[in-house]
Amino acid sequence: MPVLFFSGTRDPLCTPALMERAVATMTAPLEMHWVEGADHSFHVLKSSGRTDATVLEAIADASSRWIEEL
Repeated sequence: MPVLFFSGTRDPLCTPALMERAVATMTAPLEMHWVEGADHSFHVLKSSGRTDATVLEAIADASSRWIEEL
């Protein structure tokens, strides 16, 4: 079963290194999307120049494209 992952680069519960180790053990086809500057809730700092809404919209767009390609 194909798997799509999203993870924030500032997520204290699942660091990029931890996620990369977990993904490396999987045999399913997968696609990993890093959300730059986002935390576990995909919240971004104001200094990023983005809003939480635009981040979630980008995640939704990427999800939609991924589903269309299945």
